[in-house]
Amino acid sequence: MVSDIDFFSLCPHHLLVYGGKVHLGYIPDGRIVGISKIPRLAQGLAARMVVQEDLVAGIADAFMSVVKPLGCVVKATGKHDCVATRGVRCPEATMTTLALRGVFEEKPKLVEEFHQSITQAGTCIR
Repeated sequence: MVSDIDFFSLCPHHLLVYGGKVHLGYIPDGRIVGISKIPRLAQGLAARMVVQEDLVAGIADAFMSVVKPLGCVVKATGKHDCVATRGVRCPEATMTTLALRGVFEEKPKLVEEFHQSITQAGTCIR
């Protein structure tokens, strides 16, 4: 699992920025990927105009297609400037999206372990 990947993107609905953190976990099927490739994938796909739901799905689909793991899970939590500056003007609101692929769709216990790992990753001492 790689957690706390910073990302920024542009929402096509209002042409305003949103950004936050992405977390990706996977179960290899004999093939692993270099750790730096995961943030590179997330940030590369976020560099285009895309809604958060499609960004998370795109990260999961690309990872499954290239790495071919048994499964992956991608979670993003973001703050959207359209919510902060327009309409309701609620700058603290966050949006969380989740994409499950492969064994993560079939085994809810794996998703639970992923969420626990994200919480533990937040306690990194470095």
